[in-house]
Amino acid sequence: MTQQLIAQVSKAPAYPLITHDPYFSIWSSSDKLNESTTTHWTGTDHSLLGYVSVDGKLYKFLGAAPRKLQPILANSDLVGFDCRFTETKPATNWYEPAFNDNNWLTGKGMFGSKNMDATTEWNSKEIWLRRTFTVTENNFNQLLLTLKYDDNIKVYLN
Repeated sequence: MTQQLIAQVSKAPAYPLITHDPYFSIWSSSDKLNESTTTHWTGTDHSLLGYVSVDGKLYKFLGAAPRKLQPILANSDLVGFDCRFTETKPATNWYEPAFNDNNWLTGKGMFGSKNMDATTEWNSKEIWLRRTFTVTENNFNQLLLTLKYDDNIKVYLN
């Protein structure tokens, strides 16, 4: 029996379209130029659309329209959100819905140091957050969770 190991993927995860310097570049993450939104190397959407006119008719050859996200819950980009938090390691079941977090502090997101756009200051190595919410709108077919974080994160949704 012979086993073969492949160290590299057979398709690049993205292709550079414009590279000015390491901090300004635009990439395509699909094999066809008009299948996806163009992005920065960090993955952030940087929508770039390209059209060509042939005999008076416009054809799109580059990029896709950026996604329009409609929030169903308040987030720190809009007005902030209330949640409970602790900077000391909690019990192992801290993420379960029935966990009693009454001894935790209350704060408003976004959490971070003074030099960030943080609403609640946080300077320890780790933080644990709990947020309770109710979704009343059910007219959606795809949900997206958007987060701003640095380094490692684990998210439990229940």
